[in-house]
Amino acid sequence: MPYSVDDAFRDEALGHLRKLTGDQASGFREQQLEVIHRLVEERQRVLLVERTGWGKSAVYFIATRMLRDRGAGPTLLISPLLALMRNQIEAAVPMGVRAVTINSENRDEWGDIIASLGADEPPGPTPDASAPLEGMTVVVTGALDGYSRAAAREAVVDRGGRSTEDVSVKTNVLVAGKRAGSKLAKAEALGVPVIDEAAFDRLLATGELPGKRAKPPKPPTLRGPVDLLLISPERLANQGFRTDVLPEVGRRSGLLVIDEVHCVSDWGHDFRPNYRRIARVLALLPDGVPIIGCTATANDRVIDDVDAQLATDVSVRGPLGREGLRLHVLDLPRPAERLVWLSETIPKLGGTGIVYTLTIADAERVAEWLRTQGLDALAYHGSLEPERRIVVEQRLLANEVDVVVATSALGMGFDKRDLRFVVHYQAPAYPISYYQQVGRAGRQLDESWGVLLRGTEDEDIQDFFIENAFPPPDLAEAVVSFLEESGESFTVPNLEQTFNARRTRLNHLLTTLEVEGAVERDGYRWRRTLAPWSYDFERAEQVTALRRIEQGQMLEYAATHGCRMVYLRNLLDDPVDVPCGICDRCAEESLAIALDPFDPLIAAAVEHLRRGYLRIEPRRQWPTGGRIPQDRRNEVGRALSRWGDGGWGDRVAENRLAGQFDEDTLDRAVELVQTQWNPEPFPTWVTVLPSVRFPGLTADFAARLAERLGIGFSEVVERVADREPQRNMHNSAMQFRNVDQAFTVRGPVDEGPVLLLDDVVDSRWTMTVVGSALREAGSGPVLPFALADSAGRST
Repeated sequence: MPYSVDDAFRDEALGHLRKLTGDQASGFREQQLEVIHRLVEERQRVLLVERTGWGKSAVYFIATRMLRDRGAGPTLLISPLLALMRNQIEAAVPMGVRAVTINSENRDEWGDIIASLGADEPPGPTPDASAPLEGMTVVVTGALDGYSRAAAREAVVDRGGRSTEDVSVKTNVLVAGKRAGSKLAKAEALGVPVIDEAAFDRLLATGELPGKRAKPPKPPTLRGPVDLLLISPERLANQGFRTDVLPEVGRRSGLLVIDEVHCVSDWGHDFRPNYRRIARVLALLPDGVPIIGCTATANDRVIDDVDAQLATDVSVRGPLGREGLRLHVLDLPRPAERLVWLSETIPKLGGTGIVYTLTIADAERVAEWLRTQGLDALAYHGSLEPERRIVVEQRLLANEVDVVVATSALGMGFDKRDLRFVVHYQAPAYPISYYQQVGRAGRQLDESWGVLLRGTEDEDIQDFFIENAFPPPDLAEAVVSFLEESGESFTVPNLEQTFNARRTRLNHLLTTLEVEGAVERDGYRWRRTLAPWSYDFERAEQVTALRRIEQGQMLEYAATHGCRMVYLRNLLDDPVDVPCGICDRCAEESLAIALDPFDPLIAAAVEHLRRGYLRIEPRRQWPTGGRIPQDRRNEVGRALSRWGDGGWGDRVAENRLAGQFDEDTLDRAVELVQTQWNPEPFPTWVTVLPSVRFPGLTADFAARLAERLGIGFSEVVERVADREPQRNMHNSAMQFRNVDQAFTVRGPVDEGPVLLLDDVVDSRWTMTVVGSALREAGSGPVLPFALADSAGRST
């Protein structure tokens, strides 16, 4: 029997939809109105599984507005990514929904947000239409003819705007007079629109910024209470938030939204331990508070698991196919071939798109290559400063770039409906996560492209993620036993002194143990609880086995002779046998291009991969505590390549196995030291770190390098203790301990600056310890130099 909604409710909801979209002809998609009614009128718990671009966020925005109008408390939205949060906050404004977030980037706003949540008064008046600069931040710099600096700022404030001294990513426009100075340079670097005095006059009158590249003003901040609070699941791990904020929010919530709800399930392709903390939120909710969990990527197993955890009343599930999305797969094993394919093909696809990589280094390297080929390309990943990430997001949304090269940090929920293409530079481990990412293309376009490029490095990177998904059982049991037997609390650096594990792995383990009740956090310290605990071997083995099956399915997706969209939909238990008709298999067409290995463009791509070099930053503090004295500290060094980078890193690996570094590698090293680096002071001699695995290999290269540089060579560093390879040590404490007192310097030592050579650098502790010993023995400044940097990679 069809689900029925009365006309008055339909009209009210439709009015909100049209405000949200800005389109008076908008109508609901099938089941959207049903879900809104279930939340608002029936106060049900709903699991919503719909394809990307279907409009899941519209459902909970409209439900929030209607619940608030009926006197319900604010909505709590749990969402995994800051990029999505920024998207959501801006999207909510047209409906009069004041959405705010509590995250690590806005601590100065927490107090006001919490106070507003506590008060939760009825909405105040909407912004005054006579204040054209409402919600806009303006910086005035330089000398204006018609205004003093004070008068210009007063004019901004009088029209509802905010005038500040400093330029930041939150600045909407810079008014630049004569002699604008450093603020102008900073604004241009951040992508902040810059206007002259004439445009400032128009701005004061109309609130409009000139020029198509002008960043629109921030949406007005509505006066009154918070209607929707966005937090990440990781915020639930913060003790202060759990103690001071969550109980207040939980008791007052009118709706709980869990975005990307598949993350709750162990069986989901992107399970996150902190999502399991949502059970605590459920316990705080008043009786009868509706809940909606949303995802585009859940098969039957995940749906059953989420249904059980949320105690849902109903699951609403639609077809997951994407019309107009043309799926293609190309085998391009060599990175240089993929670079050329990207630079040649992206201009032909038209519009703006995303290229996904599996690593940060590849995101930077691919974006740089595309820029050399005339494309406006930006990199995006979790290591960027927050302000820079916002700038990249805004330029992508405004179609001001050709392509953004991103890791999964630009991930779940990022909504750009006219994205023309999504290309994967490497294959993700799981087809369901691939479907989620590629499904961002063309949500409102008749035709879009989803292209998977497969490389030789894919499997190694996938294996790394699969093998590190669960903490090793021996490590988990050892940490719990250690905390239990000691009866004390420890910081993560404390634990690194005892356990040979990376800091990221220890943090992940402790988070998992906290969620399971085995440990608790007190500030930065961890201690054992009284709760019984045992490692869940069965769960870890079952999930890992499933991940291996999914990894195989990714290979099957690439190799299938049938419709690619049908294959992906069937994996999501969305049974369909009607081919899409437009993928490379259905249409019998390919986006492959002729790639001649002798083509100058291929040679340029190879050179691009080889050309980059890396800084070797000096260690400044011993892991046991205390700073390394300046006169014992290394200088900033260089690495010729990154291990396994498809360029010089591969050549270094090949040479290593062959037993000698070839002349091409030597030529490149000489060029880097003499021309690109040219350190000051320049080294007067070279010494080398002795190798156990490859005796004589690096020393031979060091002697040849010294001869080509016209400086001396002396083997003064001697290994006096056999230790495990540094690659087997996984944190700074263990890496330092492994090399401490393992080397000595035997004189005489040249007093000039020295180039300290190693074939491969990883932790930097070997060079740090030996460099300190060289300085103590009378050497001048120590300049580390390695042929490859293998940090984070297996050698």
